[in-house]
Amino acid sequence: MSRIQGIVVALLPALLCCAAFGGDGSDYHVNKDPAARLFRLSPFAHGYIHGYEAGFAMGDDDVQMGRGDQHIEKTGEFRDADREYQRAFGDRENFRAGYREGLVVGYHDALTGGEFRALNELRRLATGLESDLVVSSADAGYDGGFLAGYRAARQDHANDCSGAPASASKEHFCSGFLDGYELGDSDSGAIATAQEHAPPPPVAAGNRRAPKR
Repeated sequence: MSRIQGIVVALLPALLCCAAFGGDGSDYHVNKDPAARLFRLSPFAHGYIHGYEAGFAMGDDDVQMGRGDQHIEKTGEFRDADREYQRAFGDRENFRAGYREGLVVGYHDALTGGEFRALNELRRLATGLESDLVVSSADAGYDGGFLAGYRAARQDHANDCSGAPASASKEHFCSGFLDGYELGDSDSGAIATAQEHAPPPPVAAGNRRAPKR
C-alpha cells in the first residue's frame, strides 16, 4: 500500500461525508471535521488544509512515478488556488493564500517522505480556541492574525502580534497570530528536518517542467 493509499484509508470518513454532502455545496471541513470551528473562523486555515491535501497527493504521485520535484508553484492548482472555495467560507483571497501555503508544504512533505501531519496540527489548534472565538462564521480579525502569524514564522520573524490593523479586534488578531505562528513554526521545522535528513535527489534539466494536471 502506498502512502497516499494509507492516507485515503485514514480520511475515508471525510471522503464519504464529502460525497454525501457535496451535492448541496457543503464542505466536510467546516461541517464535520474535528477542527471545523477553526476552519469556519479562518478562511486562511480552511484554504490551507484543502491545499495541503491536494499538494500531498500531487507530491506522492510524483514520487510514485519517479518524477522528483516538479515545481508545485508552476501548476494550475497553485495559480488558481480556489478550486474548493465557496462564498460562504469568507474572504476569498485569504482562502487562496492559505491554499497556496498548504499546497507547497503538503507537496514538500510528500516529496521528502514526511508524514501527512496537517490535520493533526490544525485539530490541535482548534481544541485550544477561546470560547468567544467559537463561532459559525469567519472572523476577520482572527483570520488576518492567523495569516500574519503563519507568514511571520515561515520568514523567521519575531512572535509579535503588535501589527494588528486598526479595523481588527486586537484580542482576536493576537489569538489568530499565535495560532498561525505555531502552525508556521511547525511547517518550517518539518521542512528543515526533511531537508537535513532526506534531501530530494537532483532532477535532470529536461525533467524540470511541471506536468499537466
